Amino acid sequence: PANELVKFNVFGIFAHGLAHGAFGKAIRDNVVPENPSALIEDLLREYQEGNFEMLFGVVKYMLVLVIFWVGLLKASMPQSSVSKVVVPLALVSTILNMVVPPQFGFTFVQTVLLFAFSLNQLMRPTHEKTIEYARYPMYVGVPLSFISWLESTQCENFVIHYGGHLLYDAWVPISMITFYLVCYMDVQKKNQTTTTQQKIKSL
Repeated sequence: PANELVKFNVFGIFAHGLAHGAFGKAIRDNVVPENPSALIEDLLREYQEGNFEMLFGVVKYMLVLVIFWVGLLKASMPQSSVSKVVVPLALVSTILNMVVPPQFGFTFVQTVLLFAFSLNQLMRPTHEKTIEYARYPMYVGVPLSFISWLESTQCENFVIHYGGHLLYDAWVPISMITFYLVCYMDVQKKNQTTTTQQKIKSL
């Protein structure tokens, strides 16, 4: 169970980093709309004016956002179909992500991912709700929710002085590794106990 929860997060973390790079480049290339709510009108105007370079930049930015959403949504919903669930949700999330005001972008991403993950986990059959199922929110979900809440509400007050968004980005892989190591050591301990018991019985 721990393998399932972690393996797709490797791609999710990579997609997250890719999106950071794409967002930075989009800002440098001036293809991030100043008024996101008017995105469609801006794209139509750029097309009518023949500014295809700007359109190409926006399309590249959107493609990276789709990859970002596919990676993170699949990590949040590891058992869901990529073609039937993850990709359609990624396309919708990308469009919404482009029209949400930039100051709410982080909150929007967090809300979608936490909702998708929570719903996916709650709907798992009872026999799959093992100790790993309980540990994941303890090591990853709840602390990450607290860190994201701090960043979205208190970043300018004090979080920015301690790394800002870097705290969130660092906690994701650190918490995943911690969760996986705890589960791994637990399995090793159980295997060792089983082996010892078998040896005792064979005496």
